[in-house]
Amino acid sequence: MVQRAEREAVGHQAEIPNRDWSWGTATARQRLVHRLGTVSQMTADGSELNGLGRLAAAIKSAMLTRWPALQPLPRQRP
Repeated sequence: MVQRAEREAVGHQAEIPNRDWSWGTATARQRLVHRLGTVSQMTADGSELNGLGRLAAAIKSAMLTRWPALQPLPRQRP
């Protein structure tokens, strides 16, 4: 989620509710929402990971409710 060179002692994912930061073409929140959506889609087939997929979808939905202006990841890098 955060490039190794930019990591500090604190887990960066724990900081997402308090602040958003960007590097490259996306923000941390955009990246997390994208990854949660990917997990949700990959586990939607009814496999034993279906519960994980539902959890990922619920977290993604909550994030989009909390930050409605959050945009999807850009399709192409500049």
